[in-house]
Amino acid sequence: MRKKFFLLILALFISRDSSAGWFGPSNYDECILEKMKGVSSDVAADEVKEACKRQYPGTAPKANPAKASSAKPEVLRRELKKTSDGKSEVPEVTPASASTPSTKDSNSAKSAVKSTSSETKKRATGKKTRNNQSKIAKTEEKWKTYGDELYQKGKYEIAAAAYASALKIPTLNDQTKAELYSKRALAYKNLKKYPQAFKDANKAIAFNPREAHYYSLRASIHYSLGSYRKAIADYDAAIKLNPQESGYYDSRALAKKANGNLRQSLEDVNAAIAINPKDHLAYKLRGNLYYEARNYNQACKDYTSSIELASSQPGLYRAELFLNRGFSYLDAGRHDDGLKDMRSAARLGNLKAQNYLRSSGLQW
Repeated sequence: MRKKFFLLILALFISRDSSAGWFGPSNYDECILEKMKGVSSDVAADEVKEACKRQYPGTAPKANPAKASSAKPEVLRRELKKTSDGKSEVPEVTPASASTPSTKDSNSAKSAVKSTSSETKKRATGKKTRNNQSKIAKTEEKWKTYGDELYQKGKYEIAAAAYASALKIPTLNDQTKAELYSKRALAYKNLKKYPQAFKDANKAIAFNPREAHYYSLRASIHYSLGSYRKAIADYDAAIKLNPQESGYYDSRALAKKANGNLRQSLEDVNAAIAINPKDHLAYKLRGNLYYEARNYNQACKDYTSSIELASSQPGLYRAELFLNRGFSYLDAGRHDDGLKDMRSAARLGNLKAQNYLRSSGLQW
């Protein structure tokens, strides 16, 4: 009976659910259960866990990789990128021995990436813009060159159309627009389309009011329309901007002569010769003025100077010079010299000289 009772008591002791065992903790879990009693702070609990791990290293639980990965810092979690198949691609992580980048360093890295991307886009945009500008410049130059070639051939209508095509390019600068409008104005002037020519000349001046040539162009249109005073005013503007261009004085002299002011016209011609002693047109104009003033000998001298300086000019232009000097010789009583110049003018194709010789029964 006593033996049964003893065995019963022993069985109760063995099966007893004690968290610390009979003679104290025997593993990591029992150690935790015993030493956690009365612990209220997280810091103290961590210290208990570390102590139990050191005391029972063989029975301490190993770290769960799945749980460790779930505890990934929020910064790293934001770094995840989605691949094309929808799976997450984890960026390369530095070894555990390296220090974890701070938020400031992460922001700096992002700023650097943005800056690099922005610079790359700027360079690409700049290159594309330069390529476009180059293409536009080539297109504009192509139309302008084509228009110039047509103008030189006397195909003024098609030349004006070529300049119009160049003007349709939206990115032209003001200087280029002014040049193209002036070229088209000159084409219209040669076609005697004076309203269109005048309109384009005004646009050329509006886009580049510091260019003397555009005022001279508009003055020539005024002159063609018989508006001599307006022509003189525009030549005044051209000379003010470029006082060393002898051609402007020549043109203003013509306008003043047409307006009936011979004295001022002579002053402009003299000014042109003073600026450019090789200005053959100035000598021709002054010869005309002297002829009208019946100063035939001086007229002959100026026509001679003009003929010598105009050796490279077209034949019909030189023919006119021989004709004018021929009449001056004849009126001055130098008959033989006059007939000689008439024959020279006739050979160069001057109809007036041919008719004069024909009416006199002379050959050339």
